Amino acid sequence: MAKIRDMAVVVTGASSGIGRAVALHVAAKGGTVWLVARNRKSLQVVANECRSKGGMAVELPADVTHAEQMHDVARRMVEYCGRIDVWINNAAVFIMGRLEEIPSQAVRRVLDVDLLGYFHGAQAAISVFREQGHGLLINIGSVAGLSGQPFAAPYVAAKAGIEGLSKSLRMELRDVPGIRVCTMRFPSIDTPLFGHAANYTGLEVRPLKPVLAAEAAARAVLRLIRHPRNSAYLGCRAPLLTRIAMMPGIGEKIMATKVDREQLGPEQAATHDGNLYHPPDDNSVSGGWRGGKAPARGIALASAALVLGFFAARRMARA
Repeated sequence: MAKIRDMAVVVTGASSGIGRAVALHVAAKGGTVWLVARNRKSLQVVANECRSKGGMAVELPADVTHAEQMHDVARRMVEYCGRIDVWINNAAVFIMGRLEEIPSQAVRRVLDVDLLGYFHGAQAAISVFREQGHGLLINIGSVAGLSGQPFAAPYVAAKAGIEGLSKSLRMELRDVPGIRVCTMRFPSIDTPLFGHAANYTGLEVRPLKPVLAAEAAARAVLRLIRHPRNSAYLGCRAPLLTRIAMMPGIGEKIMATKVDREQLGPEQAATHDGNLYHPPDDNSVSGGWRGGKAPARGIALASAALVLGFFAARRMARA
């Protein structure tokens, strides 16, 4: 792969969280980054920050749920840069609630953004990649797409769909070896995602521990740009959690208990749609969930518990 300073990169969901962190890291390396999100004002703030770091940034307000807008992004970038080197599908919304209590319109909206939005981005990017004979598509996924998670069925279904999308595209693109499709599987990342979540549980929503920094997520994406591979994780605990959660019976019990204890807080919360239909004004990278301290001890204890659970699950499976 070329050096990042020579690349033209599209980032969807670039106004906050992982998307903004990735854009800033690309800009700091001297790359050209196209910022895609719904909130024009937030994109302008991010673009100015990218330019201050030495990169070139172009803000382009667009909604990933509209296929024609994603094709317009691709067309305008080719007109401006002559090519697209990397397209990062990252835009996402989050939802919590029992499935029977979530409005069907909200379920559809989550799937529109978190799954169909990736299809639209992939279609726009690959149409350009095929013409130029090369390109890198990175789909930002989640460990939850492999492990499952209670009270987040629409989000989990979308992330599971992203896994299938990436695999299918790799099969389709065998005739163009210069095109790579990668899936980045993240655990909980400290972003505004959870604060912006649609909430139908009646309780406050928090991320599952441990919560890793958005800057660490951005660095992981840049490593994937430099050294593409089919899939990658952030953090040593993520693949272990996935394997445990995929074990019949015990894995689902572990995840369900973890969500009950950690993700649904003790405080009451009003039912609301979060940022499903309207972009938030918050364009920060962090959601403030880490408290400025790396939970090293928490990670170690959680990892030890998961290791014990993994071997217990294996013994039960063999019995």
